Amino acid sequence: MTDPVDIKPARKKKQQNSPKPPTITVQVAFKNIMDVLNCSQFAMLADFPKRLYLIEPDLGTKLCIVADERDVVVQVDDSHVSDLLMQYSQRELLVEHSIYQFLPDRADSCIRYWKKSTAKTVKPADVRWDDEPGLAYHRMPWAREGGHTPEWDRLIERMGINGSSFMAFVGSIFVPEADTQQYLYLYGEGGNGKGAITRFLEKALGPSFKNEMVPGKDDKFWTSGLLNKRVINFPDSNAAGFLASGLFKMLTGGDTVRMELKGGKTFNARLSSKFIFSSNEKPRISSEQADMRRAIYIELPQLDGPPDPSYESRLWSEGGAFISNCIDAYTAMCPQHQAIDVNADLLTAHVCTLEEEYEVFAEDQFNFYPAQPGEAPHGRPFTPPPKMQDMLKNRWNDLRGREAFLKYIERHHRVRRSRVRLPDATLAWRYVGIEPK
Repeated sequence: MTDPVDIKPARKKKQQNSPKPPTITVQVAFKNIMDVLNCSQFAMLADFPKRLYLIEPDLGTKLCIVADERDVVVQVDDSHVSDLLMQYSQRELLVEHSIYQFLPDRADSCIRYWKKSTAKTVKPADVRWDDEPGLAYHRMPWAREGGHTPEWDRLIERMGINGSSFMAFVGSIFVPEADTQQYLYLYGEGGNGKGAITRFLEKALGPSFKNEMVPGKDDKFWTSGLLNKRVINFPDSNAAGFLASGLFKMLTGGDTVRMELKGGKTFNARLSSKFIFSSNEKPRISSEQADMRRAIYIELPQLDGPPDPSYESRLWSEGGAFISNCIDAYTAMCPQHQAIDVNADLLTAHVCTLEEEYEVFAEDQFNFYPAQPGEAPHGRPFTPPPKMQDMLKNRWNDLRGREAFLKYIERHHRVRRSRVRLPDATLAWRYVGIEPK
């Protein structure tokens, strides 16, 4: 009987000669995932099932978007990307290494690494033509081509002298470099075409168009809802007084706007939105040049005859040519992307009538006492704020009307609510220099 052969040394030698699986740290795994998400030519892992990109509305704040086969993108939150990453790791990566076992915490950490380590971001267009290359939040169903638009021509003819300004404004929507300080105000009773215009733009712009209400005082997420929206339309007559608010002036002033996303993340961003008001109430703005020059004001008369159910479909059938013609009208009128030319006669007449109402009320109800050199504020006649509000509520039911009057007396009589020190050293709020008759 022969002695058994000891195979342990041979087995040990074979194990020593066998290649060991590479050691992959978490950071290396994250780097490999980042290369895949960014479609790097050096990516070592399987292709990601979705095309993801990063946008940066504010320096240091990166948000995720996902693109479809037509290069139309939509913004998604990090939790959505985390779910995609976990599904991808289960299907494609576990065969590579167990380090790719992505649970929610690790997936979230990987996304943070991707955002922090990726310098390249994209800036999709708000809207593009059907055959126009590049990322966009929406694609229109037409190619860029002008043409005859008899239905739109008749509608624009009813707008009077500012019909060409209307066309230029519509064209400016589709030019990213266009000025955003001007807004369109469509006024008229129902059945005059205001709704047909805004519904056409909503259909043409898709998710880049948004109907909005005037925000409440506690609506802290309102401004974040304007992000990536090219047109904001206010169809409510209550928006007529919003034009004079500090918030609206900030939105259209080209400054950065503070935004807060649900979940607590805050950042600043510069909006590219253009604003439309379609109302059966005339705007409430002041006669100051800064307010007047920003408005493209159009009064639309009633349409003749009964409502035509095919009217909007006829406008839509001419849509591609109409938008193309509008872009041409804008570039011809504003080659340097300056403000659109507007005839302000109608608006001026309205504002004078509006301010005449405030002037008559001020003269009937109050005496005014201009400040004298060296005079202490507490030495002048005054009106306590509660008394002022009671008098104004008897005249104007809506808050916007009362606020407009207070702005009027501030402009014309330099009277505003301020805190003054009384002779007994206490501080109190007063409207100084004004006293009820």
